[in-house]
Amino acid sequence: MAHFLSESGTLVKELWPPGLSQLLMATEVGSSEEQDWVPRDEEELHNWGFVGRKIGSHDRTRRHALLYIENGVTSARTQVSVRVQGFVERATLATLGNWRGSEAHAPKAIQSIVLGPGRDGATVFAQQLSAIAILKGYIRRQIGYTGGTDAETSELYLQRRVFARVREGEEYVVLAPAEDPSADAAKIRARWAVSSRVQIGRMTGEGKIARCAHYLIRPGDFVEAIITFDIATYGTGNERACQVHLALEQLVQIESRKEKITEKEKGERLITKGFVFDDDSEGYEAETNEIQNGEGPSKGDEVEMLGSYCSKDSMLSKRMLPFPGIMIAEVFESMEFVELARLAAPGSHFQDIARMVLHLRYNRMIERFYPRAMDLRRKLNETSSVISGSLVLEYALYGLPWMCNDMDIFTREDCADEWEEFFTKVGYVRVRGDKAERKKEDGEEDDESDYNPNVKEIRTLTRKPRGTLVDIIISDTPNVLKPVVGFWNSCLQNFATFDTFTFAYPRNTFSQKGHVTRMWRQDYRVPYLVEKYIARGITIATPRRIPYHMQRHPFVRRHFDDHFSWSLNISSGRAGDEFDKADMGELAAADGDLQGIGWCDVGVLLF
Repeated sequence: MAHFLSESGTLVKELWPPGLSQLLMATEVGSSEEQDWVPRDEEELHNWGFVGRKIGSHDRTRRHALLYIENGVTSARTQVSVRVQGFVERATLATLGNWRGSEAHAPKAIQSIVLGPGRDGATVFAQQLSAIAILKGYIRRQIGYTGGTDAETSELYLQRRVFARVREGEEYVVLAPAEDPSADAAKIRARWAVSSRVQIGRMTGEGKIARCAHYLIRPGDFVEAIITFDIATYGTGNERACQVHLALEQLVQIESRKEKITEKEKGERLITKGFVFDDDSEGYEAETNEIQNGEGPSKGDEVEMLGSYCSKDSMLSKRMLPFPGIMIAEVFESMEFVELARLAAPGSHFQDIARMVLHLRYNRMIERFYPRAMDLRRKLNETSSVISGSLVLEYALYGLPWMCNDMDIFTREDCADEWEEFFTKVGYVRVRGDKAERKKEDGEEDDESDYNPNVKEIRTLTRKPRGTLVDIIISDTPNVLKPVVGFWNSCLQNFATFDTFTFAYPRNTFSQKGHVTRMWRQDYRVPYLVEKYIARGITIATPRRIPYHMQRHPFVRRHFDDHFSWSLNISSGRAGDEFDKADMGELAAADGDLQGIGWCDVGVLLF
């Protein structure tokens, strides 16, 4: 196992605050083997590792692996594994991950965890992200891929595929009844099975690593993970695309968010290199039994709130036995948006818990950009503004392995200064503005404009060191929704208000499909953007007029049929009826001031 190096040549893990760095396993550079740290220099990387064929892989998109060069020999078959650290922001670590129970979804099911810098780790976390980016770039160059790099992010997304296609002669995990309570995985075991489990543990006061249940990994915990590099390649020749995922192999809770540790205890908890799980860890059985009885600690404050709905006498427990209460909370937390929308409907036995999860997800999404989510949501209401674009798409496709790094707020011109002041109070600074202002000469529009013609101005704000971006997008009319229908991709034609989400093309969007709109002719970036959204797992349909090389992209379709729009109020659970797409066009053409509209009822009033 290797460690990342910082720009100064020290181990990244040594840069964490003293209380945390002492808890991490120490490996001094001067006394380590050559493979124990990842070089940052290109020439040193060539002597350290190479991308070779992955032995035993039957997936044609995953034929490569990053391997060590041992004693100058490149025929070695030891896969590179690296340690990373961070604070848990959210996690889906149940054995079946975000799987929704259908065989069609089995290839897409993943376990995942998102790590962040915490309050005091921004500098060291940035060094870690930089080292990962260097290694990812090296992997792409080894394969021969010269395309774009990953979008900048202030978080670390680790994932692991849940299922593998069953092949004769290979061994697979036998799931316990608690891991597959509905027996859905057992039904498809002849074709899809769990190949291995993620090893999860926690550091004890005796300096050992004890196995623990995944429920004990909570938001705010400081953890160390061992990762490998899942290299996915698509297409052929000049149209090849490469995606490097960080595959989670082992996870250890170094310090709990609620744990109070004295300096003496910290000194006693230092352990040697490597994750060696204690086979006699009584704590694992004890903690597991506590959770099964509904008495143990929950997975974060959010799930503790959900757990309060799940007492042994509640309707939830009666309808979903043999799930204990806390497992029910885990089930709801891992559900996709559409499934929660059904359960949030009026009259559902699960409407309260489903609506709470929808609100919590909305708040957590906003809190990546603004510390007080409800304040921002109220500001949307006060200014008749909306959030739109890829952030709302991320909310709709909850569980996919990508996260949006910018938030688009669509507003009127007279509210732009108010929004800018709103963000500058929490540390945002303006990095550019007026770039999207429409240019007209002699009464004619500039046909070469590469911006949405319904946008008058874009003000971009950023907050360091997290690197998050906020775009304040000003409509050229009092109708803040007019620019939304000008997006190049139908998946982005959506918006969120205080508590309502509306989608112009719901059937396609929820199926991870989108089509290029007429706006592609105004946006020179469309070929690059198509590649970006394909890498995110979205299939794009294009008109024949788009450039020929994009028509022939292996992941592009000719046409998707979707003529309806749909909305959901996450407070009432009321879903708007589906109407003909002509209503969306009428909305875009309207120039009236929408300030007086009650945004909580936007789905009913507009669609």
